[in-house]
Amino acid sequence: MSAPMAGPSKPPALNLPSITPLTAPTERPNEPMTHGMDFGPGAGSEALNLPQERPLSETLANMIQYDSTGDVQAIYDFAVSRGL
Repeated sequence: MSAPMAGPSKPPALNLPSITPLTAPTERPNEPMTHGMDFGPGAGSEALNLPQERPLSETLANMIQYDSTGDVQAIYDFAVSRGL
């Protein structure tokens, strides 16, 4: 004798915030449209709290250990020689 197979399971319900339509009224009426841009009124891009740019050589140095071909090492050596 065998047990009946279970039916398809339902995916878990996601509790996502609602999407604001593009045509919705602003939620920040006192903030300039250029807030977050490096021109015009309002704070510049520093307000976006993005990661700081790193030199190319630093990014490549972090990738060397994952490259079995040696190509990243060669590009890294070139970048360092050029001060990138």
